[in-house]
Formats: sequence, C-alpha cells, structure tokens
Amino acid sequence: MIKKIQKVNWDTYFGTCMYPSKTGWHKKTLLLYRKWYVSWLNYINTLVPIYTPNLTAFEFGSGIGAAASLLRDRGVAIIGSDISKKAVSIAKRLSPSVPFITCDIERGNISGKTYDRVFAFEVLEHTNDLDAAICVIKKFLKKGGYFVGTSPYPYQRNLKDPTHTHVLYPQQWQTLFEKNGFRTVNVRPMSCLPYVWKFHPLLHPILPFYIPLPFFVSTTLITARV
Repeated sequence: MIKKIQKVNWDTYFGTCMYPSKTGWHKKTLLLYRKWYVSWLNYINTLVPIYTPNLTAFEFGSGIGAAASLLRDRGVAIIGSDISKKAVSIAKRLSPSVPFITCDIERGNISGKTYDRVFAFEVLEHTNDLDAAICVIKKFLKKGGYFVGTSPYPYQRNLKDPTHTHVLYPQQWQTLFEKNGFRTVNVRPMSCLPYVWKFHPLLHPILPFYIPLPFFVSTTLITARV
C-alpha cells in the first residue's frame, strides 16, 4: 500500500512515538533492544554472512544503536546513522564505540565511501521515494556487497502508522530491487512471538512464515546483492 507523501518531524516522532519516550533512553533500554536484534542477526547470518571480522558496513535508521552495537561487538566495522538528530545523539551516548551520523536514506547526504553490507531494519516503509532510497543503498555498496533489510508485511495493523508510506507485499519488494539493478534478490518471512523476547534470546525464535495475529511481529526480510 502507498499513502500520500507527508512531511514528518523525525525528532518529534522519535521522542514521542518510540518506546520508551516517557522513561528516557538508558543503557538498560539499549540492552533490551539488543535482545530483540540478536535473534534477527543470528538468523540473517545463516543466510548472508554478516559476522565476518573487519567487514565494512553501514546502517540506515539505527535508532539508539542496538543492531549496530551488536555487529560492532562481532568485529564488524560499522557506521550507524539515523535521520533523527535526537536518535543519533542518544546512540552516541549509549554506544560510544560505534560512530553514528545523521543521514537521510533518500538523499545519501554523506561522502562516497562504499561498504560490504548495508542494513536498514524497518526503514523503507517510512520513505517517500522508494526508488531514490534504493539507489542510495546501491551507491553505498561495494561490487558484490549485500543489502540486508526488513519491512513489515501489509497486515492492517502495519498500515495504521501514519509514517508508513510504503507497506508492500514481498513480491513487490523483489521486483523493486531487481528493477533498480540488484541481483540475487531474496525475500523471506520473519515473524516473532510477542513479549517473551524480553527475557532471553532463546525465547525469541525466528518463525519463517507470516502471522496475521495481533501483537506478533511479521516482517519481510530482504537480501539483495549488487
């Protein structure tokens, strides 16, 4: 589904719509988010190598830096980024070993360095110009490098967020990346149980199918090579 393009104040969105805006952003919050991403990254690593030491990587939409900090712990030379200056400021404070910068995925407004991997988890659905965003991703990748990202399956619950301008079906994502010059494009379902992931990564298995039930997270994993 494609909605009308609208302007979003991403600092306001990050500060008021993202958990846990009322309690602030602390190291404890980062550790909680890391529990979520560790299962995702472990699963992705079985499909596309992402834990190779000295691998160079760039992440769009890092938020407070959970995924980026986990990859950095594995020896990945990663740069995190977010369109929200507030998110970048918090990420720098919580994960000082990871460089974070402000960057708009639709503009790619940084230097022309290229990377082995580019990540964007739950980001593309927020963009106004998908073709522009995918072209920036391609520009950031070395020849033979991989994009790895996710975007929610278009269940009704995933269409309600007013900042979700593009919520697409898996085949639409595949067609879009292939149209923009990517090869070896694969789209796969990733679903997760609600709540229990907060306690231990073993309680956060990746389910390889879509689940229409409330509170479950069902997203499409996109891997695409240039």
